[in-house]
Amino acid sequence: MIKQPVKFGDEHNKTINLFSASNKEEKKSFWQRDEVEDIRKFAREHYLLQQSYECCFCGRVNPTDRANEWNVEHIVPRATHPQFTFEPKNLAVVCAACNGFKSDQNVLHNKSVKRYPNKKESFAIVHPHYDEYNDNIWRVGKFIYIPISTKGVETIHLCKLTRFGLDLLGVDALEQVEEEIEEQMKSYLETSDKKERELPLLKIQALTDIKFKITRRLRRSGREKVR
Repeated sequence: MIKQPVKFGDEHNKTINLFSASNKEEKKSFWQRDEVEDIRKFAREHYLLQQSYECCFCGRVNPTDRANEWNVEHIVPRATHPQFTFEPKNLAVVCAACNGFKSDQNVLHNKSVKRYPNKKESFAIVHPHYDEYNDNIWRVGKFIYIPISTKGVETIHLCKLTRFGLDLLGVDALEQVEEEIEEQMKSYLETSDKKERELPLLKIQALTDIKFKITRRLRRSGREKVR
């Protein structure tokens, strides 16, 4: 979760004031203007440090400052809500792929909001300023994303986190999934409380499905390990 939203300086605010005085159509393209370049760079550098060079949607780390590999993301799209273009809590950095897949898709439960929501319940996806990633998406290894909340489901869908693909997974991933199933089974059996059993059971079900899919692909390719 991002702890410190960006704080723009006096020179930045002069440009933002010009934005505020623009009409709605001008606001939609204002972010791309040359005079906003310094703000884009400032925001990107700030959030790269805040996020430790980790994409807020796929969680993959890329230790580079190159602008073509990191996009300043508008969580609520500026195409639909241009008034939030410079709202600090509407900004984060994401990898180019997640930015492209999410694009201008709606992330709000109430699309008619006029002021930027200050509660995580207002958003359909994992919000990097309001939500803990690991409370919503469980990542197994490098390529497997398992939703553990409705926000996790929607984030995986909007950003197409399944794009990393089970086709990339082999015997090593299968062994890792099997180990995780054993660990979650232990967690499930350690308690008799129904509420506490819900999360490990959800993970076991998701992992079992993934294990089946990996095994099927390995069999088709003739790479399944001898058991």
